[in-house]
Amino acid sequence: MNSAFCNAGAGLRRWVGALCAIAIVLGGCRSPSSNRSGEDQVLELRLASEPDRIHPMLSRRSVSTLVERQIFLPLMQFHPRDLSLVPVLLETAPAITDDTIEGRPLWRYTMRLRPSAQWQDGTPVTGYDYLFTIKAALNPLLQNNQWRRYAEVIDSVQIDSADPKHFHVWVQPGLFSYIIACNLELYPEHYYDSAHLLRPYALRALKQLDDSGDTVLKTFAHRFSASRLSRKPMGCGPFYLDEWIPQHRITLQRVPQWWGQHLEDEVDIFRVNPTALVFHIIEDEISAVELLKQGKLHIVYDISPGLFVRLKGAKSSEVKTFTPTAMRYYYVVINNRHLILRNRDVRRALAHCVDVHAFIDYALEGLGIPVTGPIHPTKPYALRLPSIAMDLEQARRLLHKSGWKDSDGDGIRDSLIHGRRRKLVLDLWITGSETSRKFALTLKQNAAKAGIDIDIRQSRLRDILQRIYNGDFALAPLSIRQSPGLDELGNTWHSRHWPPHGKNFCYYSNPQVDVWLDSLHLVRDTTSLYRLYDNIQRAIYDDQPAVFLAAPQERIAVHRYVELSQTPIPPGFYLNWTKLHTFVEHQ
Repeated sequence: MNSAFCNAGAGLRRWVGALCAIAIVLGGCRSPSSNRSGEDQVLELRLASEPDRIHPMLSRRSVSTLVERQIFLPLMQFHPRDLSLVPVLLETAPAITDDTIEGRPLWRYTMRLRPSAQWQDGTPVTGYDYLFTIKAALNPLLQNNQWRRYAEVIDSVQIDSADPKHFHVWVQPGLFSYIIACNLELYPEHYYDSAHLLRPYALRALKQLDDSGDTVLKTFAHRFSASRLSRKPMGCGPFYLDEWIPQHRITLQRVPQWWGQHLEDEVDIFRVNPTALVFHIIEDEISAVELLKQGKLHIVYDISPGLFVRLKGAKSSEVKTFTPTAMRYYYVVINNRHLILRNRDVRRALAHCVDVHAFIDYALEGLGIPVTGPIHPTKPYALRLPSIAMDLEQARRLLHKSGWKDSDGDGIRDSLIHGRRRKLVLDLWITGSETSRKFALTLKQNAAKAGIDIDIRQSRLRDILQRIYNGDFALAPLSIRQSPGLDELGNTWHSRHWPPHGKNFCYYSNPQVDVWLDSLHLVRDTTSLYRLYDNIQRAIYDDQPAVFLAAPQERIAVHRYVELSQTPIPPGFYLNWTKLHTFVEHQ
């Protein structure tokens, strides 16, 4: 999910304002230890903002994911330690065989759900729930482009009527199909489609429908998107949503006699230590850190680099810090449709105005590594391409080559475009955090030396994202989180997925890259897959549709009573394995 890169953490605010915020927040935060038995494991965490939904298929904010993972489960999930795919709802990994349907070569997955797997109301999880989930994802009237693209690789599903825990799934052959078919969170059909509106539709028919107005699909989309389902979701995970007080907190309670608890000795992924999770929505991170020190919070993550370094340096006896690798990177989105920025030399000139190593030092306090393309540098197929060096002379040469000269001597280059002389002025939209301001001011100073005027504009994140969706911007710094699995890349770089049809926020278009991105889903061996990844990375590097900056380390602080299990999976810790060792009363 993309978010403002400036949200590496909110900027530091004045201590007076922070202390006032603490006074307000304390009324809603309970001491971790008060009035609890020795068996209680109630974890209190900070969320920097409010989830838009608790609905994996429809939510758009990354803060929703941490909550959703506790309620919804997939057939298989990435193990927090080694990132291998392990069966969760399935008894074992699916058996795969080559098959054909109507002359089309397909892979058939034979799947069997765990006999004990059930929804929170005690209803068994079956193949019909899997089929329903895929059909819902294919509904063209839902705002879920990424899920729809994933579901399109699934050709058909056949359920054993005598044993609905047993079913077959036919998919397009390819390495991606395995992850896609097994890693989507399941929805209970009886709860999200009690009228069985989707039952009559075949998967192939849904793929061919557009949004022209099927009334039944409209009715389903309206019901499925209803806010009440986000406020009272139903999954088969270890927790259920007990309370959601807007702008205050979200409380999850452990499902009584959860079906997976008897498996924890056999499969460690089923081990769940907390008995309740309380997510406190606290925008001001100074307030959150103060509450952490007092033991009123247990975990604060995604702390701004400056505050994190100071917290770590203070060596507080009450707080421990962790910096696991973060599966995300920062980049500057460039609007490739912009009249000025559609020129590749201008985009590369901008890249030469950015000192990536200095950015890591001043914005991330050294907690990061350079990124040169759309694949996280820790992935085995990430190309080790050279960072584009800070080189103002080269920036000037590229601009001169592309026709940008300072004809009136005012220090800002200009050029004749479509018969009109235009100044080389570019708007840069930031949220105004300390990190984003530092980056913006540094870029403005460097770019000015090359003859580019950067017009810094500040707005709220949601308004900036709306501008990006409208194509009404030149530059915007963002961050993007990545999956621990194979990188699909299409949603962020294929020309078919310009907003609002995807998250290609750069409005990047390269026909050859589109072909390679489509081919990712078809390859059957890692050699061919890695070759495609190489081609895509080199093309994007040459086209420079964005300025790639750095991959940060996660910045997590926990109270001294907390034992944290680190993982490369965002947000850097595995919540179910987290445990509290001691409880004390706070007066």
